[in-house]
Formats: sequence, C-alpha cells, structure tokens
Amino acid sequence: MIHAPHNNEIKLISVKESPIKTIKQVIQSIRQSILFDTQIKFCETINTKKLISSIKSSFECTVREGVTGGCYGARDGSTQKGITLWVSASEYPGRWVNRDGTEMVNYWALLNEYGTFRGQDEYGAAERMASLFGLEFESDNSYNYEGSGQRPQGLSTINFNYLRREGGGIISFVEFHFGGDVRGNYSNPYIFEFDDEDAFYCAAHPFEFFDETEKRHYQVNYFLQDNNLLSLSPVEGEKPSFSRNGCDCCDSLATDIYSCNGYNTKTNEIDTGIEVCYECLCYINNGE
Repeated sequence: MIHAPHNNEIKLISVKESPIKTIKQVIQSIRQSILFDTQIKFCETINTKKLISSIKSSFECTVREGVTGGCYGARDGSTQKGITLWVSASEYPGRWVNRDGTEMVNYWALLNEYGTFRGQDEYGAAERMASLFGLEFESDNSYNYEGSGQRPQGLSTINFNYLRREGGGIISFVEFHFGGDVRGNYSNPYIFEFDDEDAFYCAAHPFEFFDETEKRHYQVNYFLQDNNLLSLSPVEGEKPSFSRNGCDCCDSLATDIYSCNGYNTKTNEIDTGIEVCYECLCYINNGE
C-alpha cells in the first residue's frame, strides 16, 4: 500500500508543566491544531511509549522520539525531550484558510480529486522510459506561482513533470518537497493520470476558492476558539476609534475598531478590552 507523503512536521515537546496532561488531550490537541500549529507542549509525566502507540493508531504519520532544534535546512544540533511527527497529507482537507487569512491548498487532495493515482515511481523508471522512446517532459514547480496573485499557498511545494498523451489527457509525475532549499529534497514521483488538460490544471495550478466573507468566517472562528469566547458585544456608548494596531480578530491594520466585551467559556467571566473591526463584529453577530 502506497501512502500519501508524510512531510508536514509537528513537534510535540515534553515539558514539566503543561495543561495537556493526558494522552487523550494530546490526541485532541493534534487533531485541533493540525492545520496551523507546528508545536504542542505536553506534560512530561505522560508515558511516551503509550503516547506514540496512540498517535500511530489515530493518525497516518511517521513518528520519531526526540525533537531537534531549528527547522528543515536549519538544524542547530540540539535535541530535547518529546516527539516529532511527520503528518500525512491525507490528514488535511483540500482547502482551508489559515489564521492570518492566507488560503491554503493540499495538492495531494486535489490531485486525487481531479486525477487518478497510478502508483509511485520509486526507481526513476518513467524518466528512463521517456528517454528511450524520445519523449520530452514538460516541467513546472508550484514554488513559481503559489501565494502570489490569486493563487493559494501550498501545504507543501510540488515539482511536476508531465507528458501529453496523443489521444488527449496528461500523465504527471509529482514530487513533494520535504523542506529546506526548494531546489532539492523531494519525494520519489507519484504518478497521476488526467483525462484532459482542464483536470490537470485544476489540480496542479489551482486558483483561490474562498471569497472574502468565507475567509473572514475562518478567521472569526479561530479567534473565538483560541480565546474561549462565546460572542462579542461592543461597549455601550463607546464610538469606534482609529487604531494603528488594527483588529484583534482578522489582523487588518490601521482601521476603525470597536472596543468589545466577550463571555469567556473557560473562566465564566467577561473579557474586556477586545478590539474588533466593524466587518468582524458584524460577522460574529450576524454571520455576514
């Protein structure tokens, strides 16, 4: 069985004091944080062996004991107690919006949605066969365009070589980047077949899908969830004021904001001093 690329790193760091004190809480934290958090701290009293076993049964991922300092391409040589996960792309949705409003895309999901997976070329046989029959690949890399204009940011960068079939359709050999310098460190090619060029370009060259209202939906929900807020209400009698710091919710800078109060479901108290722009406040209270 061939699995999706396991190239999205999450560090679980073992610390003396942490609100995450059980294996169940760690699993919940991974599931809740899988889209955007790269570090989760758990209490060192948790049994590491049992935790690893539970993670492997709950997620498609590879696991290594120990957490190295730095990131891909910039390791500092240090190691601390914990666990490093490389989470499979199959654990992620096809599209979503990050906390900062950036639209994200999971190429693995789109490739399987628009094309047919035919296997993995582990030994470079495709390139040798193409050379033998005088076929020429066309090539591109998502790094050249993702995150610019109306293009979403990829969960991971992909490099793809593809052949056009005489009767129509495209055979593409897709390599997933494992971090570091974008010029190297890619997976073996995954082979996908597409019925036509439209399907291929929908998977390999996607445009943004969400409009501004849908992006705000994600950001508002992140903000309320992160701060344990049930709702927000503007302070009665106070008028909006200009703030260079911008909105606490959507991070838009230099805008008019409303000073708000919100009910905190964790403390059962009213949080004050929350500064939110008109657009986010409308969405929180009216859903639009």
